[in-house]
Amino acid sequence: MANEMIFKPSRKKWFMMLLISAAFTAIGVMMILDQKLAGLFVTAFFGLATLVSLVSLLPGSGYLKLSPEGFMVSSLYRRKQFRWSDIKEFGSCVLPRGGGIVVGFNFTPEFRSQRIARRISAKLTDWEGCLPENFGVSLDELLLVLQEWHRRYSGRESGA
Repeated sequence: MANEMIFKPSRKKWFMMLLISAAFTAIGVMMILDQKLAGLFVTAFFGLATLVSLVSLLPGSGYLKLSPEGFMVSSLYRRKQFRWSDIKEFGSCVLPRGGGIVVGFNFTPEFRSQRIARRISAKLTDWEGCLPENFGVSLDELLLVLQEWHRRYSGRESGA
């Protein structure tokens, strides 16, 4: 097994999101020009989605990096790092409101950080943490890789 593995988001997915969001932003602008109040909301919402899609296409904006120490998640240039020893298990996380299915994880009882955020996440998804996306691979493939790295480097079994 390699000492490091990096997964990157699907550029095709983010490019499609960019095109769709930009089209709806243009529709919102046309609505504003027709003096329709709803156009403001359409433009604001899809304008923000266009911006997020654009940033997500930039190099280094998003990735999942695995190392013997743990894993680092980067989304929109915000990075979070987790140690394998702090993770109890990985599994399938169903995001609320049709947000899709991604990898979820629970922390060990010894992990004391981010308690409130973990409780909120667990109420919404049944998992204390979730990856923001599946980084260009299938859920099953990513889950298997994470479980294997966790088993190898934490000394714990991981499966749900």
